[in-house]
Amino acid sequence: VPETTFHTMTQGSTEEDLTITTESESEMDKEPPKPTPVPVHGPPKHDSTKVALIVTTYFFVSMSLVFANKIILEDDIFPFPLTMTWFQFVLQLIGLKFSQYLGSKSESLRFVPEIPFDWSTAKKVMPVTLVYIGMIVANNICLQYVEVTFYQVAR
Repeated sequence: VPETTFHTMTQGSTEEDLTITTESESEMDKEPPKPTPVPVHGPPKHDSTKVALIVTTYFFVSMSLVFANKIILEDDIFPFPLTMTWFQFVLQLIGLKFSQYLGSKSESLRFVPEIPFDWSTAKKVMPVTLVYIGMIVANNICLQYVEVTFYQVAR
């Protein structure tokens, strides 16, 4: 098959300005390259036994914390829900830091990844953080005045 050459010239150009593009017939007949397929990753596969254990543990820990808070917030023991909430947040921070420390010492104990602090990220999540803190404070104040059954239904 003889090779045919095509020339392209833009309108209004002179021979000195002439830009020539040469393409052979065989190059023109080729299909354009297909895009590389992007791998599709579905949700990670989890062991259903492990998930059931985690959900059950969360349920029992959450209910235990509600009952413990109700006992503590009785008028004659410690009727200060804001102070109790602050103390629980401090204990959570200590627990997270301790978990990160354990994870740095042993791979099997790595539950909480170490996340470096970044001010720009902190500013972005601040509104959600404040709403979360308000929710916890409101929950503890509510728990001081109502029964646990109503509290669970309202929650």
